[in-house]
Amino acid sequence: MTDHRFTQIMYAFSDKIRADTPIDTGNLRRTATRGKPSGNGKFEITVVARIAPYFHYVNDMRTFPSGKPNPNYHYFNDSLETHLEELAAAIGGTIIYE
Repeated sequence: MTDHRFTQIMYAFSDKIRADTPIDTGNLRRTATRGKPSGNGKFEITVVARIAPYFHYVNDMRTFPSGKPNPNYHYFNDSLETHLEELAAAIGGTIIYE
């Protein structure tokens, strides 16, 4: 696989994570979640904390203090788990669960 093809696949993967971001948090979905190549055969998917400073709470709070459900709860981890198998297949890899 060429580095260019790998990068295309990874951009599509980061787009899927972005698409799984709850709609009511526009800055998290549109501007804070980013993907970029970081070297030959490497790609980084990041969430910029200065744009979405509440990101670190997505795994901490199932509900807000008001009792309302947190629409962001575990979305990033859930999205990774949802799309990881198809990513592995697309790049010719395998997932090994230990």
